[in-house]
Amino acid sequence: MSNFKGFQPQDFGDLEGSTWRSRDSLGGMLSAALQQQFGRPYQSWGVRRTLELHLAIDGIYKFDYPWPHAKLFVASYTDLTFGFYIETPEATNKHITQYKNWLRFRDCLQKSPAMQTSLLAAMANYDLTMANYCGQGVERDFIYQFQFCGGYLCCYQRDNPTWRKVPTQMLFQYLKKFPGDQWVDFYIFAKISKQSAIKMGPRVVDKILPVLRALAPVYEMTIK
Repeated sequence: MSNFKGFQPQDFGDLEGSTWRSRDSLGGMLSAALQQQFGRPYQSWGVRRTLELHLAIDGIYKFDYPWPHAKLFVASYTDLTFGFYIETPEATNKHITQYKNWLRFRDCLQKSPAMQTSLLAAMANYDLTMANYCGQGVERDFIYQFQFCGGYLCCYQRDNPTWRKVPTQMLFQYLKKFPGDQWVDFYIFAKISKQSAIKMGPRVVDKILPVLRALAPVYEMTIK
């Protein structure tokens, strides 16, 4: 039985006193729903010292070394964000061969119509943003963002800061450039403002869960 009563003001920006990541709270509620939907052993993990929750299939994700693994996520740093998250180090990193999830994800988006269809449908149906972030700490910045705007895929690039229509193949082909010479955090996510998330109370789950369900096939194709 989940004790999640909705997000509280202290759940944003302050780890102390925050309990929503617990398996007795939102974490357990979401993993149970994913288990029921997909028949796979989904589990939740509150990330150490961060206002972030990872959801993944038990036995594949490693709590003590999560970086090489794809995961679904929920985070409450300033606003509420949730979706799919994967990362890769720079190409010269000595640990690059451990990031097999990233290599499969990148290759599937070039070659798998099922992966492409699942990803585009999730983005279009739930107004998701796809973004790559580079760098560390305060120096971190996005390389590009993709969204559907009026039924068309649009791109906003760091070096061309205006939204413009692009063919869907641009999204898939762009990933060939990674890994490059910087660490990349890759997200497909939805965002709800802090104020709206708090106001929704426990009903915020009705916003989070459909997005995670829509992205779960992308996650599962990534970890095969």
